[in-house]
Amino acid sequence: MIASCEVLEQLYKTVLLGATLESDSHDYVCHLTPAVAGQGSPSTTSAEWSDTHGDQDRRQPSSVRLAPVPTAPVCWTTSSQRSSARETVLLQLTVIQVMLARVFSISIESRSKEKYRDVIKTLLQSAEVDSKLICMFQNSDKLLSHMAAKCLALLLYFQLREKIPLSDSWIAFCQKHLSEYPESDKAVYCLSTLTVVIKEILKDTSSQKTEIIKQLLTPLDTTFEAFYNSVFSQHFERCRDTSKVTSSLMSFLGLLELLTASGVYLQARFACQRVVLLKPSCMLGVMTWPVQAFVKRQLIMLIKKCLLCKAGEDLCRGPVPAFLSPGHPADADTLALADAVLRAVDLGLLKKLSARGRPSCFGGDKVQPRGERICAPDYVILRAVSLVLMKSLEVKFQNCTSANEMKAALRRFMSELLAFLRPHLPPSLHGPCEWLPRVFIEQDDDMLEAAKAALGIYVKLTREHEATERLAPGETWDRHMHENGCNPHCIFLFFLKNVGFDASVLLDFLISSETCFLEYFVRYLKLLQKEWDNFFTICNLFPESLSFEFAASKVMTVLRQSSRERYLCLSFGLSSDAVGELRPGLVSKTCRNAGFQLEFESKTCACSCPELYMGVRN
Repeated sequence: MIASCEVLEQLYKTVLLGATLESDSHDYVCHLTPAVAGQGSPSTTSAEWSDTHGDQDRRQPSSVRLAPVPTAPVCWTTSSQRSSARETVLLQLTVIQVMLARVFSISIESRSKEKYRDVIKTLLQSAEVDSKLICMFQNSDKLLSHMAAKCLALLLYFQLREKIPLSDSWIAFCQKHLSEYPESDKAVYCLSTLTVVIKEILKDTSSQKTEIIKQLLTPLDTTFEAFYNSVFSQHFERCRDTSKVTSSLMSFLGLLELLTASGVYLQARFACQRVVLLKPSCMLGVMTWPVQAFVKRQLIMLIKKCLLCKAGEDLCRGPVPAFLSPGHPADADTLALADAVLRAVDLGLLKKLSARGRPSCFGGDKVQPRGERICAPDYVILRAVSLVLMKSLEVKFQNCTSANEMKAALRRFMSELLAFLRPHLPPSLHGPCEWLPRVFIEQDDDMLEAAKAALGIYVKLTREHEATERLAPGETWDRHMHENGCNPHCIFLFFLKNVGFDASVLLDFLISSETCFLEYFVRYLKLLQKEWDNFFTICNLFPESLSFEFAASKVMTVLRQSSRERYLCLSFGLSSDAVGELRPGLVSKTCRNAGFQLEFESKTCACSCPELYMGVRN
């Protein structure tokens, strides 16, 4: 065994550097094949490991030739630990993972990569390594279990990339234990392995990702749907071991995000990739389960990402595909999710949901017996619930044509949301619309997504009312929007207040790709040129620090600066008394960004307000 460890250590150093292997592939496979005693049992004693590896040592050839590698000494364990069977298995799994990483790397020379690929193929063909790893990742040793699951996942990904049929034993294992949930407690191993495989697929830069994901999901699609129904239909309060249920839930929610992302980015249309969008009602029921708060956070964050088409954004490179246009099936899926969210709110979801937080301390969330307990609300839940409801309303209204129906829905759902938020907001709000910047003050990207959703709701409702009821600007409709906390002019002014009217901060927002500020701002400007009178009226209702002159001058500063950066330029030319007579507006250039085309036209406002200049520097 000591000889085997020495060979493995030298092999590790060689592969780590990407050096070429000179011996026959079968010789390396003999050293890399993990021996598993008692494969029928999920745990193995130290004596069994030792006996098994003693036999393996006697079988292994000594003809492996590895040139000495000039590297810094690797700090392994002590001599006694190095000779242990457990350390040998961990070293074997490490070498296999490093070798697979070198196969996937683009920086390794082709000769070395081909040899590594041949060794892995030989290992898969001759050693039944997949069955051994399946047995091993059920081991009671957590480190060994984790390493085996990661190694198996990378081997599965290798098979997919090389167009090698997937392991029958692994497919059978997943189908069996996913179908038998919750009676079987081994489903979590399938979920963790699949999560790693799909992450690797999404990170891949090859053009074969769609074919790879199809090969992976084809044998498991039906099983996944049955597992989804089982997970979210169980009665959590009746479960004997709630920790295992919680672990399965967290693993499955992470996998569901990746499955949804693979459907969006890779354009595959399996049922398991759409199950969150098509069957969200039972999943939303988890929000009322007596589970820990982090499970509810994970769930509501998943729904938020699905509504915003941001599932898997940290792994997927490039923007959301352009095929997600109105009328595409994915658009119908998002509408189904939005409808389910609104139905859940109608059934009293927000009344049952708690957003009480626990104190955040440097050493944890526990408070000493004599310590003062100050509980802030769970702002993660507050922000996510608010954004999910706002986005659901926007999606719903984009597919609705009845102004009266939309007006009633807005009043009903926004009153539910504001009632849910009211206990966690300061009592002295300046107006109903101030809830949005108060809730999202620490999360710029979500705040701007919510502001954009409120703007979309306002524009849609205003357009439908003007078309059907011929409301004049400034009539009761604007007051109705204000009472429900969705007036875009109020929200924009509160946003300016929250960033301290700092021109440099606004400029950072304007040029940053981390938020949707530029898209939101272009849409708001398009509305603003039609509603100068409303904007001016609302400015006069704000405190002196938010007067029209002050707000306009600050926006003028940032947008003049941004024009020097070749971005959208807007300038407010103020007269000497700031509320002078309007001189004819000047405008007529086109702004193109993120697929938007905005024609700024000259407009004479009915009320007294400053001169408006809009334009874009090419």
